[in-house]
Amino acid sequence: SLHDALPICAFADALLGTCRQLSVGPEAALSLIMGEAVRKFVAEEVHAHGSLSDAEKMRISLTVATVITFEAGVITFA
Repeated sequence: SLHDALPICAFADALLGTCRQLSVGPEAALSLIMGEAVRKFVAEEVHAHGSLSDAEKMRISLTVATVITFEAGVITFA
């Protein structure tokens, strides 16, 4: 879960130092939350409609990620 992963990221940051490729700030947590939201939405669609092709899963994933990103941008600039 998200709460289990955060201490591991912080430990890795302390052990390895900072670098461009290692993100343990709010971006890392938001990425995990985004991934979980997309995963749950796709799982609900599969449950509601039966099996989906990989292309349909990708379309749903991109749509959900785009909507969430847009909403976050609107809230940030509001």
